Order: sequence, then structure tokens, then C-alpha cells
Amino acid sequence: MNEKIEAWSMDDVVDNTLELVNGFRLLRPHTWETVFAHALREHFDTIVGWKKYGVNVFTTKGRASLPHSVQAKQRRDAALHREHVVPIKVLVRGAMNAVSVDEMNMILDAYSLSIITADEHSALSHAYPHARDEMPDGWKFGDDPLERYRRAGIEMHSPTGT
Repeated sequence: MNEKIEAWSMDDVVDNTLELVNGFRLLRPHTWETVFAHALREHFDTIVGWKKYGVNVFTTKGRASLPHSVQAKQRRDAALHREHVVPIKVLVRGAMNAVSVDEMNMILDAYSLSIITADEHSALSHAYPHARDEMPDGWKFGDDPLERYRRAGIEMHSPTGT
């Protein structure tokens, strides 16, 4: 499967995601929402993750390639969490409602993973109501995906070291 994904362009990924969404829309509403949420999460974390990071993000090598918070970089002994920068529920809901290639591109652009410490994970959970599953009020696709982290006081490590 990795060879197939590597051969895809991001346009192919967008088209494939829209096909997935449209296929699930043919099912009964209460059935497809639950099934689709699981399928789309898998789609994001395998195909989109591979295209963005060039590795399976759920392997040790993949985890090392993800952006880390400053604390996660400094505290190698800390318990670490792989975290969707924009909660997967927000991405799934956005994809379920996307009707155009431009909308799906914005959603796929918002897909990002990071590594944070257990303490930061806890702070993120308490930054504002429903912070684990929702973006801050007023946030929309195209806005800064790190807004939730800022509210929780999580500083991301700059890959350039600046």
C-alpha cells in the first residue's frame, strides 16, 4: 500500500477522500456517521499522514519525524502523547460536510500530528470547555491550527531551531 500512496499526488488524496465521503453519504444517516467517522480517522492517519510525513506515523520512526513541543524535546524522560493538532473529530466533521475540492484541501491541510508531554496533554484538556474534542470558538478551517495549543500554553519546537 505504501507504494500506491507514494505514487499519489495530494490532488489524488483529496479526490480519494471526497469519494470516501460521498460513498458513505449513500448509507442511512445514523449508520454512516459512526462507521464513517472510524473509516475517515483511519484514512487520515494512514494515507494523509503518510503523504504529509513520508512515513507511517504510528511507528517509532514515524513518531520521531513528528513535530514535538518544546517540553517534549527537552524532557526525554517524560511520558509522551501523539496528538492530533486539530482534533480528529473536528477533521471528520469537516470532511463529512465538505462538498468541494477547495473545502477538502483546507481540511487536509489542517491535518497534523504532534508529540506533547503528559502534562501538556492534561493542560490541553483543561484549556477551555471541550478542548480535547473541539477547536476554540470562532475557529474555522484555514485559521491557525495551533490555536488550541496556544490556549493551553503549549509551545511547539521550531524545526529550524530558531
